Amino acid sequence: MSAVSRGESVLLSGPPYNMKARVHLSVGKERVIALRMHSRGATSEHRAYVRKAGGDASEIRLKLPHATPAGTYKGEATFGGETHAVVIDVMPVLRVRVVPRQTVVDVEPGGRAEFEVQFTNNGNVVVDLPKARQFDLDNEEGQDRALGRSLRAGLGEGESRVERFFEELRESHGGEARVILLEGAGALEPGDTRRVRCQVDVPMTVRPGRSYAGGWQIGNASHLIIVQVMDPGPRASGRKTQ
Repeated sequence: MSAVSRGESVLLSGPPYNMKARVHLSVGKERVIALRMHSRGATSEHRAYVRKAGGDASEIRLKLPHATPAGTYKGEATFGGETHAVVIDVMPVLRVRVVPRQTVVDVEPGGRAEFEVQFTNNGNVVVDLPKARQFDLDNEEGQDRALGRSLRAGLGEGESRVERFFEELRESHGGEARVILLEGAGALEPGDTRRVRCQVDVPMTVRPGRSYAGGWQIGNASHLIIVQVMDPGPRASGRKTQ
């Protein structure tokens, strides 16, 4: 947030919901000023708020809709009896919300299960929902188990406790799982909400009787997937709970 003096354009910058400018201009006793913003041939009216910032400086704050696209806009505002040119520099904001926050599936090694989640784009940039994405599966009790085993184990010649710990930790890793979007893949526009039907494919490297967890990353959000591994038996389609 840079200071603006007389004769210069007022530069408001920041995320759309928290735009700020510091000015050394006469604002008087005004606390609310009208600001006009031009975008794609249209003009919108907004209210900006003013507060003293020490000395002869004032701070102007503007709150735009969260979905306002990132970019630079021009406009004008009248305060202190004068009309001033305004430049509005909207920063890109990536903000994705996923509901529910986690999914639990019961599946056998090499199996798959379906589940649904809902994505909301609360930012101002387009979010891609990829058709498929991989993520790591880690045993929920693997670190404690690896630490206990490495402390109790007899060491081979030249082997250290740290090396044994990481070897035990590697054994607790379930491998890579994959989420496939059966319905709903593609661009999610700012302000949009979409229900997505998904399928998680579990690798053969997971062990029956163990529980694994991994974060499926979409934008700045992570959906936790917990895989409870069943003993192999008659082929099942998988059961999911949320």
